[in-house]
Amino acid sequence: MKIFQKNWKSLYGIRLFYSPAALKKISIAIAFISILFYIARAVQQFIGLDNQVLLWDFQQFYTAAITLAHGQDPYQTFLSSCPVHHWCSGGYIFPPLLAEVLYPFTFFSLLTASKIWLILCHVIFGLTIFLVYKGFGEYLTTTQKGILLFGTLLFLPLYESLYFLQVGIILLFLITLAAVEYVRRKNEISSGIFMGVASILRVTPIIMLPLYLRQLQRKKKPLGLISLIITAAILCIILLILTPYTAKYFSIVLPRIGTGTQSLDNISFPAVIDRISYIYTGDISLWATVFSALLGISFIGYTWLKSLKVEESPINKMLIFAAFLAVLPIISSITWRHHLVTELLVFVLITPSLYRHKIALKLVVLSYFLLWIDRHITDGVNTFLFGSHSMQYFQDWRIAPFLLITSCNLIGMLLLWWITIILLNQSKPPPNKSDS
Repeated sequence: MKIFQKNWKSLYGIRLFYSPAALKKISIAIAFISILFYIARAVQQFIGLDNQVLLWDFQQFYTAAITLAHGQDPYQTFLSSCPVHHWCSGGYIFPPLLAEVLYPFTFFSLLTASKIWLILCHVIFGLTIFLVYKGFGEYLTTTQKGILLFGTLLFLPLYESLYFLQVGIILLFLITLAAVEYVRRKNEISSGIFMGVASILRVTPIIMLPLYLRQLQRKKKPLGLISLIITAAILCIILLILTPYTAKYFSIVLPRIGTGTQSLDNISFPAVIDRISYIYTGDISLWATVFSALLGISFIGYTWLKSLKVEESPINKMLIFAAFLAVLPIISSITWRHHLVTELLVFVLITPSLYRHKIALKLVVLSYFLLWIDRHITDGVNTFLFGSHSMQYFQDWRIAPFLLITSCNLIGMLLLWWITIILLNQSKPPPNKSDS
């Protein structure tokens, strides 16, 4: 067997991957190719934008901005089209902040506004990559940088976020700013401010709040937590002054979204629980919502406890931030595939620590491909094996394989989170005060 492995590694094409110099050149080459692909895809999307394509998310954002500008209720469409007490398709469901930000776009037509927004998203994404390079570049080798850029620019959820003209790129930028401040500058106040803004733009980043509680372990004031709460509170007050519909969002719209949906496009852990409830009861039951909440608390609590057992080095802080960020799409009540764009930062933050565990790199590659899998693939597999991909069709033993196949993205998210936990376990514990 050893002779076979030795001969296998001596083959020219394979031998390159065991040579650091050759691997560095390959990583640079594939990074350059991925940049060309990204540019080509960006030009293609910009040219192909038309009103038919814009029937999706951005039209809802644009319409909400116009409605809010006229002093009307931007949530009326959603609430009227969703009489049930959970999410359903149709209408604007984001906090009023996004609609307020988009107000200047209402001076243009929908098509022109969408093109400006798309260009803005590309610029912000470029700034995010630059920010990652400046903030974490010293902890990454040239080979790692090339491979990460290649993987980033070929990540399907990234292009889905751009296709739907979503806010995922802006959210990624704000969270990256928070990560850089938290790790490099050791400035939890500014990190909390950026996370507070992200939490009001889209509520789910509030899940990162326990990250800033770690300071209590060292008997220090949790300045990051305080700045996050104050920032979020100030923005909420400003929004309440600007529009009375802010209260409606937090009192009516958000609780309804919080119950989730059983839709197969929803790839979070609570979505699997909702699907089980829907298959057996025909609706999302109260027990499903309660169990999802308890599950979320368990994920956050376990991650927090693990984060307390490592020393405060920059690379360990990168891991800690990555662990909490990896939890975010898992426990969110609604996670669409384009929300997975934030997982790109997780890949960056854990890369310097992959050497700590023998199979960590293999697990990362596996999680990447699981996150990449599109629903059309899983629907095709279910149709091929069972003759249908509709939930109503599965009422017997086929429920288990059906739920497993439709959870490929979730398995990828869980695997990526578990990798951060494994790597945290391999980290040095904090110094004992009695020893010092």
